[in-house]
Amino acid sequence: MDMNDLPDNYLEKRKVFLLEGIKPRAEFILAHISSEYPKQELLQTCSDFVHFDLTDGCRGDFDTLLNRLGFFPWVEMERELGEVLDYLLLASALSIVN
Repeated sequence: MDMNDLPDNYLEKRKVFLLEGIKPRAEFILAHISSEYPKQELLQTCSDFVHFDLTDGCRGDFDTLLNRLGFFPWVEMERELGEVLDYLLLASALSIVN
């Protein structure tokens, strides 16, 4: 990446930093998690729990689902874990690779 040839627009600049070398970074972090990360099994268990079991914890009666929060806290937790995993692959690996 040529640091002297960056766009002037702030969002365009962020896009360049985010996408530069994305495939090698993602492959590196996946390899690291698969081979060296000491809590790989716990990460997989947590991910499985959030994606497959978490919504079973909320009350399923109509009063709760229709008049209060619905599935909000559980769906929000699932979405946020998904974002954490995305950021892990996109951004956190940057500091490890470079």
